[in-house]
Amino acid sequence: DYNVFGMKKKAYNKWLSFFLALFLGWIGAHKFYEEKYFVGLFYALTGGFFGIGWLFDAITLFLKPNPYYLWK
Repeated sequence: DYNVFGMKKKAYNKWLSFFLALFLGWIGAHKFYEEKYFVGLFYALTGGFFGIGWLFDAITLFLKPNPYYLWK
């Protein structure tokens, strides 16, 4: 599926992303898995956005369907 800007949906495994966020979220491992490299680097430099982003991401990933999709 493509949107009007020519971007395609890419599927990601909820459980892999959730456990990456749970155990390695403070270094942004789940963001690197989602190919969000700038945000992953930001998480790595700030300790998961000072723990707030890490916790928020773990909770939201737990609530997502499996697989979940992002536009690439």
